Amino acid sequence: MAQATEHSDRNLATLQSEFDDHILPVFHQDEGNERLLKIVDQAKGYLCFNNKPEEDRWRWAALACSALYELECNVRPHGLATTGNDMVRNATLYQVTLEPGPATSRHP
Repeated sequence: MAQATEHSDRNLATLQSEFDDHILPVFHQDEGNERLLKIVDQAKGYLCFNNKPEEDRWRWAALACSALYELECNVRPHGLATTGNDMVRNATLYQVTLEPGPATSRHP
């Protein structure tokens, strides 16, 4: 797991160096509260949750949102490809709408 988180951090730094804050850090399933706090530190208002299989997705997202609240983190969670009735009804996620950045402004 340590290698995966180091790799994720390097990827985030590389992408943010080119695209600024248009790249959001991702909190992956099975990462604990310590890692969540590191992701919060990397976030600039928003972070993403990675998916689990459909039957577990909304429960995991709801738990992660609860952890953010309990840890008094000032970020808004966004789910990556999070759809489905249970997800929309039970997890408190935000739609992320950013101004077009370098990656999108090339394509009107």
